[in-house]
Amino acid sequence: MEREKGYPGKEIGVMEEYLADRGTYIDWNGIIRSKYLGFIFKDTEMRKVFVKPLRKLKILEVGDTVLGRIINVSGVFGYVRIEAVNFKPLDRDFNGIVYPHRIVNRIDDVYREGDYILAKVISKVNRSLHLSIAEPDLGVVSAKCSYCGGKMRSIGKNKLRCMRCSNIEMRKLSRLYGRVI
Repeated sequence: MEREKGYPGKEIGVMEEYLADRGTYIDWNGIIRSKYLGFIFKDTEMRKVFVKPLRKLKILEVGDTVLGRIINVSGVFGYVRIEAVNFKPLDRDFNGIVYPHRIVNRIDDVYREGDYILAKVISKVNRSLHLSIAEPDLGVVSAKCSYCGGKMRSIGKNKLRCMRCSNIEMRKLSRLYGRVI
C-alpha cells in the first residue's frame, strides 16, 4: 500500500480506478477526494483508497460523564457549555441541555447560571446532548453566591452558604461538590 499526506478536498484518484472508502468522498465529476487532514492509503490489490485522520475527533457518547458550566437558564432547562468529558479537557466546544430529574417548585433550587455541574449524557436526540444530574455523584460541583459572587461552601444536603456574606442557597449538589473544581 502506498501512503501520502492528504488534506480536505485533495484529489486522490477517480472512481474508475478505486473504490472510495473511509475518509473520502466522490465529487460530482467522479473524482475521489480526501475528507480529512491525514494519511492517504491506496490499496492497489483491493482497488480501494481511504484516508486515516491525523487525530481522532472526540465525540461524546451516551453514558459519558461531562463537566460543564450553566451558561443560561430558560424555564426549567439549563444550557451547558461542556468543558471536559470523563475528566479530560476538550479541545473544542460542545453544548448540552440539562433539566431537573424531578418536578421542582423553583429551578434556582437545582442549578443557576454560572454553576459548574457534573452530568451524564443520556441522549443525543435531534443532534442535541441531553444531560442528567439524577445520580448522587452528579449535580452542582461549584457555585457562586447569587448576591455577592463569593465562593459557596456546602453545609448539608443540597444547602450552600456563601463564605463572604453568609447567604444560604439551595442546589442539587453532587457528592463531589468542592472536590472537582
